[in-house]
Amino acid sequence: MPTPAPNPLLARLRFLGTLMLGAYLLINLILAALAPVTAGWST
Repeated sequence: MPTPAPNPLLARLRFLGTLMLGAYLLINLILAALAPVTAGWST
């Protein structure tokens, strides 16, 4: 278990950054998986 950061704001920012990075990667993975399905659609 990692030791808690001395600054709670720093810990929260690190948590939010990790969360946003995870969401970004997950969305890109979903879009990459759907790309072949939506290839023929008109935009």
